[in-house]
Amino acid sequence: MSPARVLIAEDESIVAANLQLRLESLGYAVVGSVDSGEEAVRQAEALRPDLVLMDIRLTGTLDGVAAAAQIRAQLDIPIIYLTAYTDDQTLERAKPTEPYGYLIKPFDTRELHTATMLALYKHSREKLRAIDWQRQKVELLAGVAAGLGAEFGDLLTVILGSTSAILADPPQDAVLRKFIGMIDTAARRAADLIQQMLAYTGQGRTYVEPSELNLLVEQVLAQFELEPGLVLRRELAPDLPSLYIDTEQIRQVLRSLLANAVEALAERTGGITVGTARRTLERSFIEQSYLAPRLQAGEYVELSVADSGIGMDEATRARMFEPFFSTKLPGRGMGLAVALGVVTGHQGIIDVRSAPGQGTTVCVLLPVRLPANARPI
Repeated sequence: MSPARVLIAEDESIVAANLQLRLESLGYAVVGSVDSGEEAVRQAEALRPDLVLMDIRLTGTLDGVAAAAQIRAQLDIPIIYLTAYTDDQTLERAKPTEPYGYLIKPFDTRELHTATMLALYKHSREKLRAIDWQRQKVELLAGVAAGLGAEFGDLLTVILGSTSAILADPPQDAVLRKFIGMIDTAARRAADLIQQMLAYTGQGRTYVEPSELNLLVEQVLAQFELEPGLVLRRELAPDLPSLYIDTEQIRQVLRSLLANAVEALAERTGGITVGTARRTLERSFIEQSYLAPRLQAGEYVELSVADSGIGMDEATRARMFEPFFSTKLPGRGMGLAVALGVVTGHQGIIDVRSAPGQGTTVCVLLPVRLPANARPI
């Protein structure tokens, strides 16, 4: 297991160097050391450490509390404060940032180790609880969708069968023919929505064939039109292994991710990058991934769509795959929810990285093996 990665924010260089030596002697990996609040925020975003040790008094415009507030608002990274100040005013300012610990200088190595271990353990448990809650919520929604899909599917079969029979020998009355046609059209749209709801459950049977992901990506991008001012980039890895996938379903996943990326570019400027890569996933990554903790470690192929748009906070990211959820227009659609269902049906993983003002990257990871519930073509 790789060591926990720690970022140090301390304005005294001698103290920072000593702190780094002590952390490394305890088995932690120090990924950086900064002396200003502004740099702490930048490095936290760039390095994504597992923990930040933050001195309250720092150089620059932002002190440690202000820097911690920005990091907590944008990133899910635990923070331990380091300070020689214990006055009530400082403590009251620190409280809203929800620190995972508070080390009073001077502190010994045992205190440092205890605070660090407890902060990392508490944060890992919180993440697991959040993942478990999200999984339960999605499973509940999937169960409701499956039940409604089956019930309404039976009803729509009767409606569509009846309208088809009537339209095969249409009545003479033009108004009546018009209304029957409207009923038929509405029922077919409802049937399509039911199919999307069933796809969201991830329980539908998938018909697969050996496919080249890069070729599939190029086929979708050839039909994808960007508005003026937007830039589309490709970063496709060569020599990817073939995947056993339902090509039309994965095409729809990519279309949904592209549509979401365009929507995120609020100013209609910036870029979208579509990439592919080969990844070897470890259990530690899978266990904390979105709704996929029981999947196997091993070889996966990654399909990613990154945008330079407005980004998302933690609350939005937690809900982005819910049916009809949208930050812009309520009830917008099922695109991302269906994408999640399709990837789940392929026994794959969706990983999302985003922060306000930093854009969003959505990675779909598909196993280099035949899904257990799939039927080869």
